[in-house]
Amino acid sequence: MSAGADNAAAGAERAGSRSAALQRLGAESAASLGAASGPEASSGTANRGPSPQPLWRRLLHWLTQAVGWLGGLAAVGLFGLQVAQRHERYLPEVDVYGYFLMGRELASGHLPVWEDDFARFGSHVWVTRRDGRITAKYSPGWPLLLAAGYRVGGLGGALWVNPIVAAAGALAFFLLALTLYGPLAGFICSTLWLTTPMLIRYSGYPLTHAADVSFVTLAFLLAAWW
Repeated sequence: MSAGADNAAAGAERAGSRSAALQRLGAESAASLGAASGPEASSGTANRGPSPQPLWRRLLHWLTQAVGWLGGLAAVGLFGLQVAQRHERYLPEVDVYGYFLMGRELASGHLPVWEDDFARFGSHVWVTRRDGRITAKYSPGWPLLLAAGYRVGGLGGALWVNPIVAAAGALAFFLLALTLYGPLAGFICSTLWLTTPMLIRYSGYPLTHAADVSFVTLAFLLAAWW
């Protein structure tokens, strides 16, 4: 009885050992297969990527991009052409006279201050200083730009400052919309700039209105690019 029980126990132990060995072998085989196939499977999944878009959708995308770029730049060019044809070639009013007289003095290296002369300075543009001399009531920013025009081409050069600044503003408006929303939005915005009567009128008129709008637009563009 004792010998039979010992033999049975030994047989059970051997069977358990064989079963444990087979389990270990199966686990090792599964791990090796997973290690071999895992990178390939993951790379295959990664390489598949999104399915390609239909041809008509890609053509539509390219068409809108081309229309946006070409149309936007064409609108900016047409705006510049309109302003160049319509810009003033003389000083049409007393406010303009004040700005340009300041610009001329600054271009020559002098402060825009004059001796009192009621016949010359008898309007709302001029103010009297404590020393009795006359100066214009405006800040020097716009006259400094006019001074650059005077240095380049005299009065004719100064009269071109506003059209050039306004054209730069139109280009900045196109680039701002392009940066924020894409070429098609740039085309729409430059077309709006082109077809705004007040912008066209004051871009050729030698006052500060169009330049103000242009510099604000340039500031927004720089902020968008920052």
